[in-house]
Amino acid sequence: MRYTTIPQMFFCRASHLGEQDCLRYREGDRYLPISWGDLAGRVAAVAAGLAAHGVRPGDRVALLSENRPEWALADLAILSAGAVTVPLYPNATVEQARFILGHAEASLCICSTGEQLAKVAELFDDLPALTRAVCFDLPDDAPPFARPLAWLEDPLHHQHLPDVERCAAAAGRGPDDAASIIYTSGTTGEPKGVVLTHRNFLANVEAGLAAIPVFDTDVCLSFLPLSHVLERTVGFFLMLYAGATIAYARSVYTVGEDLVVARPTIMVSVPRLYEKIYARIWEAVQQSNPVRRAIFAGGMQVAHRVLDMHLTHTPLPRHLEVSYRIVEHLVMEKLRERVGGRLRLAISGGAPLNPTIGRFFNAAGIPVLEGYGLTEASPVIAVNRLEDNRIGTVGPPLPGVEVRIAEDGEIFTRSPAVMQGYYKNPEATAAVVDGEGWLATGDIGHLDEAGALVITDRKKDLIVTSGGKNIAPQEIEGRLALDRFIEQAVVYGDGHNYLTALIVPEMEQLRSYVKLKGLEVEGDEAICRHPRILDLLRRRIDQQLADLARYQQVKRFAVRSELLSIDAGELTPTLKVRRAIVYDRYRDLFEGLYEEAGDREGGK
Repeated sequence: MRYTTIPQMFFCRASHLGEQDCLRYREGDRYLPISWGDLAGRVAAVAAGLAAHGVRPGDRVALLSENRPEWALADLAILSAGAVTVPLYPNATVEQARFILGHAEASLCICSTGEQLAKVAELFDDLPALTRAVCFDLPDDAPPFARPLAWLEDPLHHQHLPDVERCAAAAGRGPDDAASIIYTSGTTGEPKGVVLTHRNFLANVEAGLAAIPVFDTDVCLSFLPLSHVLERTVGFFLMLYAGATIAYARSVYTVGEDLVVARPTIMVSVPRLYEKIYARIWEAVQQSNPVRRAIFAGGMQVAHRVLDMHLTHTPLPRHLEVSYRIVEHLVMEKLRERVGGRLRLAISGGAPLNPTIGRFFNAAGIPVLEGYGLTEASPVIAVNRLEDNRIGTVGPPLPGVEVRIAEDGEIFTRSPAVMQGYYKNPEATAAVVDGEGWLATGDIGHLDEAGALVITDRKKDLIVTSGGKNIAPQEIEGRLALDRFIEQAVVYGDGHNYLTALIVPEMEQLRSYVKLKGLEVEGDEAICRHPRILDLLRRRIDQQLADLARYQQVKRFAVRSELLSIDAGELTPTLKVRRAIVYDRYRDLFEGLYEEAGDREGGK
């Protein structure tokens, strides 16, 4: 590797890039910059403050914050002091925080706001290892153990780390020392702490840059939680390594607005954002006049023909090239403006991307490259390439990453990015990493004829019907979520002779439908029970699944107006269904669909 630790990489890049923008944050209607030099100076100061206040190499320091420049500052300072960052999701409950802070034996917790500090205050007396908290936005009524960030940046501390060069190497940490403990959001039981070293992160970053070009002229919009390893590695460390600028969205709920203002060239996201953008585009098209709808439909036909030729590396005939230039002006430029107008590539990970979505964006001139990985692999294992985007796959493995498929279809991987192990849990480590360094991913898949990895499903998520059919629920759920009337879907049916589903409609669309049809019904719950709405959803479900096999059809469904949520524990922070929790919580509802008379189709 070019660098041995993450701080060495950061300070080296800062010394070359100096006054260029490293980070940007939104204030009002514009983004303001923080230069590489300014950030490096603050990182060195905070690292000095950590050392002055007793943080020693190898100590665990927790970080409980939303995405913002101070998150980057704190993480880099913790690592520069030789300590280990333990990130927590900003929506973590008090009990989740209690487990992670206690299990990691964190000596210090760095928080963003008074709301986050209140969680720490509630459990502070129960955690003997925790001695202090630091808060970016310290409230006036803060508890006595809390201090502002300025407390760490006091110039008096600089004698501990007098200059940037010493700061980078002060702790004497090497590539195989722990950099972070990331607690996975398990669907059952307590989360496990994945120990990732400096080598793990940097190996994954270097392999990622060998697969996907990122330059110091790029701007990346950061909105996935930095506590999640995908954003941490790809949206943070990789961008720093490449010298790119990171612009922070104000929240996950303002991404659409922030895209237009930040005008990024790169975006890292989970599939749900692309699905929402896709749905909004089609909704706008459906509401436009017939001429505009015809222009859009014709333009997309041309764009898809061009995409197919590009994917097969076939030269465009002259007439198609001319047609595409017209389509570019009439359709594609307007689509690209919805994501800022400069997006040259987008990365999708964390969950499967529906091929329909992938084809749409790639045809629109916004290359969406689907990848695959997991926390234990730091995380990227495979990703598509700009020059060879095999839509429907997650691309070939990264350089230096080995992949093999077991007899039962499970994917195994081996690389320098595979975790050191689970913190304080050698038994769990031995269960997933063998003596030769192969990591069992728990996912099912295969390599296609070109060496690209195709993911079928999570091994533990496969539904086996009473007829012996193995069904991947994510494929069906992904299709249903494409419908503009369906926001979320969870498929059920293990041990039964047909599939059922929990459907959460897109309530805004249903309210519009009720108004359009003149239905006399008020309230979301009443709307979801109305026979006309159940009939509509029945037809939409059948339409989305029309080309699947009979055993993959959803025969019966129940409707719920309230969204499944992260806060309720039903979704992971990357919006994947926590299937075991949802199944357990709604088991009576699901099973009730089988107890009703016969195999009568319909909703409930």
